[in-house]
Amino acid sequence: MRTLLVLASLSPVLASATTFGFDDAEALLYDGSNAATASTLDNRYGGISLSHYRPLDADGNYVGPYERVTAISYADWGLPPVSGVNALDGSGLGSLVVDLNPKVFPLGSSFGISVVDQGFGDANATVRFYDAVGGLVDTVGIDLSRGGRFTYGAKPFASVVLPQGAFYDDLTVSPVPEPASLAALGLGAAALLRRRRR
Repeated sequence: MRTLLVLASLSPVLASATTFGFDDAEALLYDGSNAATASTLDNRYGGISLSHYRPLDADGNYVGPYERVTAISYADWGLPPVSGVNALDGSGLGSLVVDLNPKVFPLGSSFGISVVDQGFGDANATVRFYDAVGGLVDTVGIDLSRGGRFTYGAKPFASVVLPQGAFYDDLTVSPVPEPASLAALGLGAAALLRRRRR
């Protein structure tokens, strides 16, 4: 009985992954007929903020007419779904920026996202990771030409820039336990081992 109580008391310190599926947004139709009213996904989800980092032309103007992040419907686009009904639209609106709220996802959190198997895309694209003040932390290659899962947790980061030219789904962030939580977990495990030896 005491062993069960110790295990129950340790369960809150174990961090669980949060997955964002984008299925609660109004999708952007394939023909663009609802482009003006499609729901923005900016700041919609607790713990992350989504925006577009779009390239500039020679005069310093943004290239492309869209500034908001939208979702597309798998059915409208005739794509094989990763999960649910919608995917995150990164097909041509500029790179997607995912900012993590440090109060929800502290430094050291791991990141994962699925690339939709769309039959096109850059096979040698790059995902960039930045710290809280905009300094480049790491770059990792990603193949956008076929579907698959991309995960990262090598270095602490505050934001992720996903390359344009793909649809994404099931964005997952897994916070790491804080040092105090890890210490509590270690003490709990030691107590369990000591009790077993008796």
